[in-house]
Amino acid sequence: MTQLKPYLPANVSARIWRRRDRRRFEPAPSRHAELVVFIGINGNIEYYIEGRIMMIEPRTVLLAYPGEAHFLLSETSGADMVVGVVAPRLVRHGKAHPSLALESETQRPFLARLSPSQFEHMLALSDELERSLDPDVVELGMGWWLHKVWHAVADAGKDHHAQLPAAVGKAIELINEDPSISIAAVARMVGLTHTRLGQIFREAVGITPSEFRLQRRLDLFAEIMEREPGSNLLKASIGAGFGDYSTFYRAYLKYHGHAPDKRRAETAAGS
Repeated sequence: MTQLKPYLPANVSARIWRRRDRRRFEPAPSRHAELVVFIGINGNIEYYIEGRIMMIEPRTVLLAYPGEAHFLLSETSGADMVVGVVAPRLVRHGKAHPSLALESETQRPFLARLSPSQFEHMLALSDELERSLDPDVVELGMGWWLHKVWHAVADAGKDHHAQLPAAVGKAIELINEDPSISIAAVARMVGLTHTRLGQIFREAVGITPSEFRLQRRLDLFAEIMEREPGSNLLKASIGAGFGDYSTFYRAYLKYHGHAPDKRRAETAAGS
């Protein structure tokens, strides 16, 4: 088995942050050695995890286990969540923490909805840990945080989502990794005809591969513009996978209902 690359530095056992403070676009699915915990706060956040599409809503918890490909697919305006990354060495075996073994289906990622009191407690604890500047305190506190998350999830019960067809899951990963890729190339790489991929993709995801690719390109464009305010629209659109500016312009106008330069002007005015 390929050795998993750690996300955290060698001397760090855990980190926690809010999505509102780190709106980064991951150009490829993350697959690392740590356990990742997501707690939804505001809005809806759609996540892909190892062949599943999960919706993180307010008061829901999602776990991504070590080695599982995961990345953010889409999010509504103002969406926010807590993200906690915990190294395996900090996870205690037994009832205190989740098992990192994935031999059985019961150990796969799942969503669970917290009660209002559980959610308020977890959010307060998360905020306290995020504010701490002492790494030793964060490490100690994250062990307790994970314990509270795990027991809240266990009390809430499991909500498994249907597994995507393997070809669809692979297609999603390929498009996310390279939004400029052609759907014909994706179909070849997953071993299906263009037509057949379109059929099973729509059945599983609800939209066509081309529509999904367009959403990823527009998401990446938005991330580039947020990361580099005032950057050239043509350069950003090419970086997001569009072949030319006119194609990008038409897609943006149809999807958002206004021209991209209007959005940039509004962003600049609000900064």
